[in-house]
Amino acid sequence: MLIMGTVVTWYNSILVASLWEWDGVPHVRYRDLARSIFGRHGYWAVTLFQQVASIGNNITVQIAAGSSMKAIYMTYHNDNRLKLQEFIIVFGVFQLALSQLPDIHSLRWVNAICTLSTVGFTATAIGATVYDGRKLNRSTIDYKLHGTKDHKLFGIFSALGTIAFSFGDAMLPEIQSTLRRPVKKNMYKGISAAYAVIIVTYWTVAFVGFWAFGSTVNAYLLNSLTGPRWAIVLTNILAIIQIAGCYQVLA
Repeated sequence: MLIMGTVVTWYNSILVASLWEWDGVPHVRYRDLARSIFGRHGYWAVTLFQQVASIGNNITVQIAAGSSMKAIYMTYHNDNRLKLQEFIIVFGVFQLALSQLPDIHSLRWVNAICTLSTVGFTATAIGATVYDGRKLNRSTIDYKLHGTKDHKLFGIFSALGTIAFSFGDAMLPEIQSTLRRPVKKNMYKGISAAYAVIIVTYWTVAFVGFWAFGSTVNAYLLNSLTGPRWAIVLTNILAIIQIAGCYQVLA
């Protein structure tokens, strides 16, 4: 499913990039491209879908950031006094301050830091997961799916949603409009390079997490880790930095 999701979303990105200059007119936004191809109904259909997807993505990243902040807190204070909602509010306030930057070009230093944090997050998460996996009794790890038919079906849709979120390209036309010519060729290279990085990072984390914990692995891998403590804290800090940049782009 992960491989299929990667191939489908990669092809979808290439397809959107090839349609960017439809009828000789560059289209900076998805909905403008949809109107050019499908007319007025296409414009409003894509607009509605984008808003729904944007709200869902923003809620997801806020919960993820809040979960990482709470995990850091719980590492040092196992009293559970502060709830997840409070950490989400703190993250929201920080994002509100960061959103005061005038435009997306002002976020280039934020994006650079987030890129580095992504690499650091991947390396630390893999190391901590392998550490935990080697401590466990491998004979007790179960890789089979358990539960009712409905539970398994819900799990499939949940996994598809996670894959779609991980490989979502919310700003392809906007990014493509900033590239030098030949625009399509450069965009194809950029998309392929981005997916190569995704495969090296996301795939490795997913496969190592499943190897270490089997079917009981938490959907948010960091919640499955048990030690060492410094690695868990560092991984969560890097995750928060990474999510902060993603939120500015998605929102």
